[in-house]
Amino acid sequence: MVAKGLVTEPVPIPACKHVRIGSSRPLLRELAGLVVESGKVVDVGGERVKVYHASPSPSVVTPLTEVEVVPWYRYRVEEMKGDVVVEISSPEKRDYLIYPRTSFEEVLHVVEPLAEGKRPRAPGMLLYGPPGTGKTSLIEFVSNAFGLYRVDVTPDAVLSKYVGESEQKLAKLFEVAKSRAPSLVAMDDAEWIAVSREGLAGHISEGTTVHLSLMNILLRRIPELSEHGSLAIMSTNVKPSLLDPALLRPGRHGRPIFIPLPSYEAIKKIMELKGVDERTADQLARRLASVGASMADVNEVVEKLKLGRPPRLETIVGQGYIRPFPSYLLSEEDVRKVLWGYDVRALVGHPARLSVVAGERAVFLAFTISLLAGVGVPLVLLRSSRGFDEAVSTAEVVRGFLIVDTEAVEQGALKEIHSTARCPVVYVGNPGGLQSYRWLDRTRIMNRLGASWKEVLLKSVESFYDVRFEERARAYLLKMAKEDAFMKVLEQVAFGFQGLAVTESDVKSLEVA
Repeated sequence: MVAKGLVTEPVPIPACKHVRIGSSRPLLRELAGLVVESGKVVDVGGERVKVYHASPSPSVVTPLTEVEVVPWYRYRVEEMKGDVVVEISSPEKRDYLIYPRTSFEEVLHVVEPLAEGKRPRAPGMLLYGPPGTGKTSLIEFVSNAFGLYRVDVTPDAVLSKYVGESEQKLAKLFEVAKSRAPSLVAMDDAEWIAVSREGLAGHISEGTTVHLSLMNILLRRIPELSEHGSLAIMSTNVKPSLLDPALLRPGRHGRPIFIPLPSYEAIKKIMELKGVDERTADQLARRLASVGASMADVNEVVEKLKLGRPPRLETIVGQGYIRPFPSYLLSEEDVRKVLWGYDVRALVGHPARLSVVAGERAVFLAFTISLLAGVGVPLVLLRSSRGFDEAVSTAEVVRGFLIVDTEAVEQGALKEIHSTARCPVVYVGNPGGLQSYRWLDRTRIMNRLGASWKEVLLKSVESFYDVRFEERARAYLLKMAKEDAFMKVLEQVAFGFQGLAVTESDVKSLEVA
């Protein structure tokens, strides 16, 4: 304790050794004599300047201070339903990024301490997900928004044909990052260096030996980064299970952060922000979501629209799953009838297993999507075994339902989903002996909807499969007396008329086929 009346001398502020600021001009002379502190904004000659890093912090800028000037990169975060929009601006450009809220918050949780000159909450992060979802943009965001000196670890920067030189180059890159802290070691498309050592076992060669040596350097150097207030980020399109498990342990990269395909809402929002009118954005967003488009695909469509060139969505290569958002949603009244008032949103986040068992799989796939979209839960539809693990991760990240077309997915993938998915799974078709609650079937749906069941199924098929019944075709189909005949026509339309108009003669020919 300090005795009463005792006068203490103020603690002198030390001289600044190094400061990294965000500004549009050098400002070297104007900074002299100012007190700078990591993460703070100071006024310099009437200009607000961001102090990204000061060593020590706080400290006084002197003529001997090493001043590093980088562009001040501003960003603003706007929350959407399940997503966040990040508006970024710099002297060079203005742009927008959209990510699921949970994924973006995980990234910020790790890196935010760097803004105050502190250590990140983890030495590294691993971003994974399908191509074109914005992983590279997220690495750039972290580097620019937090004023980090970026060191890129790429094959061209590391690999050499000379013995021992690859290891020396990698070690030198980490030394550069250490000397320029706070820094970011960025390993984009990192599968070339991060692949599991177990996968190389039994294939001893010169290349294998180099890979093992590089991996040992990574495992040793990544934990050292955070001690100097720096961070390592890897991104990859491959499954984390194919990467070296030692990289994913706490104290290195930890739990992977999944960056999924964008939702309808995200696609529509980004298109509107980039100047597409609301109606066109709505129509294209539904179609883009229905083909499994990435955000890179969306940006390409926007650029073609600006040039007056109609986009060709059929050229987009999907991932085996999509995030559907149909134009037709069941009304609140019809939802209440089908579900008998039960709120399926209570299942979000729980590993429930439901089944919709009906012979007309294509029809009831469309119906299930329109039903759950009417409830308002995010949806992921798995249409093949390819990318099933990403489909599960997407449903978990967006806190939605995974709908599985059982006839299109192999039994091995079905079993893996059934045993590991931490989200509600709805099997449409025969679940193949997997234990699930028989949620809906044709008879139950018909009885609960009453007289409107034909209209509801028809609209569901039109919406999901992008078909259009001409008025006479619609009237003829709805007047069919036999339920089986109606369902037969609707199922064949779902399989064979995607993107087409259906005439009355088409319906009659399908009826007798």
